[in-house]
Amino acid sequence: MITLTCQGCGVRLKPKEGTLSKRAKCPRCGARIEATETPVALSEPTPPALPQSPSKVDPHDAKAVMRALLSGFTGTVSRRRPTWGYRITLLFTAIALCLLLLVYIALIAGAGYGVYWYAITVLPTGFHFRGRAGVFLLVAHAAVLISGVLLVFSMIAPLFTRTEDDDDGMTVSPSEAPVLHSFVAKLSEVLGAPKPVEIRLMLSPNASAGYRGGMWGLLRKQLVLTIGGPLLAGMTTQQIAGVIAHELGHFSQGGGMLLNHFVMQMARWFAMAASTQQGFSNAMADSDGDDHAIVAIFRFVFWLTQLLGSLVFWGFALVGLALSMFVSRRQEFDADRYEAEIAGSSAFFGTTRRMIELALGESLIFQRGAGAILATLNEAGGVENLASEVVAAADLLAEESAPVIEAALQAPTGWLDSHPGIRDRVQAVRARPQPGLFAVKLPGYALYPRFNPNAD
Repeated sequence: MITLTCQGCGVRLKPKEGTLSKRAKCPRCGARIEATETPVALSEPTPPALPQSPSKVDPHDAKAVMRALLSGFTGTVSRRRPTWGYRITLLFTAIALCLLLLVYIALIAGAGYGVYWYAITVLPTGFHFRGRAGVFLLVAHAAVLISGVLLVFSMIAPLFTRTEDDDDGMTVSPSEAPVLHSFVAKLSEVLGAPKPVEIRLMLSPNASAGYRGGMWGLLRKQLVLTIGGPLLAGMTTQQIAGVIAHELGHFSQGGGMLLNHFVMQMARWFAMAASTQQGFSNAMADSDGDDHAIVAIFRFVFWLTQLLGSLVFWGFALVGLALSMFVSRRQEFDADRYEAEIAGSSAFFGTTRRMIELALGESLIFQRGAGAILATLNEAGGVENLASEVVAAADLLAEESAPVIEAALQAPTGWLDSHPGIRDRVQAVRARPQPGLFAVKLPGYALYPRFNPNAD
């Protein structure tokens, strides 16, 4: 009995007799397999020997650390096609996005024409009435007309609103953290992923992939990698390599990131239009109850039309958010594969648990209140001290919070979750075990010694 191994996903295949000299596609990931090598007898594949953590490397010796880390990779990740599930998700979302955009344009055009038609067709009929009834009718017409004009304004205004850059975090230059920058550059090379132009640090024990300059920054690949200080202070270099690989995996989802950006932008437009109309509606609802009957009619008609408009656009905003969550979940599964391919499946499970521990430690520290947190941050080395406190709290709570951690590990995906549940993510990685390409386990602060929790 003989088998072939797909280089894309690692699955073992049993070819039919007489087909070993032909090309085929992997039934799981779609990667092309060329069976030209001599068949190997069926046996458990021996994973490549990964370099272990050098026992004599001083984490404070930047040159020795850099040599150990950059030489710790045993290969590169083969470029692979996205899964069919991911492709279908993007296709479905792109179609839905086009429909949303068409609906938005149609609403603007329809509302604009409706205001014009009302002004030249309906409004003049009010002039045929005399007396008090004519006045009431003209006031009601005026309320509808003004409400329609504001409705069109509230839909057009968000299109000209500039999206602010995400400036969260502290930028770290290559001169400040040469090891960290070199390590990220090496990871980008190993993964075949775009290299971030900027690295930032944040207080939360997490990491994120973003871009500066809005949509144009994404198109120009002005990518930003943000890493939480508690990760550097409380994880190993192998775990951090996996976390960074996950974020670099997002950078490789160029089309997916762009699509998700457009979906979120559409949802933001709808939300801004709904919020503007709701503001007008609330303004008209504020009354002391002593209004003249004519004013009361104006207020009521205006309030009702703006309220109905806001409800419609809140509905569209929720549809946009649902589409964004749909895409985001598939992107997380895809990025998890990058993490497992770099650090290995076993390290992925350990990293997942450690991040939960650090999140619990952060929760304990932040119970002190905003004043105490700000006081710590204003001290010399405040960011590093806060990260060390989060790690210390996580270690202190590790044993007594075990039931909470286990519950978090079993959490399913909720209806309103933008990320898959941890249970589903772990199951997806377990279904495709990876030995990993990097197993050097130095303290995470070796990447940026400022976050050494034992430093004076």
